[in-house]
Amino acid sequence: MAIFALGYTAAMIAVVAYVAVFARRRLDPMMTMRIALLSAMTFPYLLPKMHERYLLLADLLSFAIAVIARDRRSVQVFLACELASTIAIFGSMFDFLYVVAASAVPATVAIALLLFRRPWRLRCCCSSSAWTRLRQARASDRSGSRGATAADKAARSRR
Repeated sequence: MAIFALGYTAAMIAVVAYVAVFARRRLDPMMTMRIALLSAMTFPYLLPKMHERYLLLADLLSFAIAVIARDRRSVQVFLACELASTIAIFGSMFDFLYVVAASAVPATVAIALLLFRRPWRLRCCCSSSAWTRLRQARASDRSGSRGATAADKAARSRR
């Protein structure tokens, strides 16, 4: 019985956070679909006694987003959603509960891809000063001013 209370509490916290984050934003249609996909993936993931059939909406939304957006990240989310759903369905068909539990791994990947821009880059490996230097180097590479002196930059700004 305690596991049900834990699942319902986690779902309620997720709902409050979900509403707090997205209530005041102006959303374009693609962002609205991604938020709906996040909801469709998160609640079967958190609530107890949710079966594989509750992932159908997430499957359909992830497919629609992958077809419309046609970018690598949307395809990754689609593949993770489909893998989670497929693992859960096969685990339920053959009554392997541990296989059904393993579907949480691709579901977690899909949710992380929806929530974070770069979930695979962990910042705990480097100090903050190293990250600052890396950002500055990337910014200078983008602007094409690598190795330029102050006089060169001033001449460019006058043009």
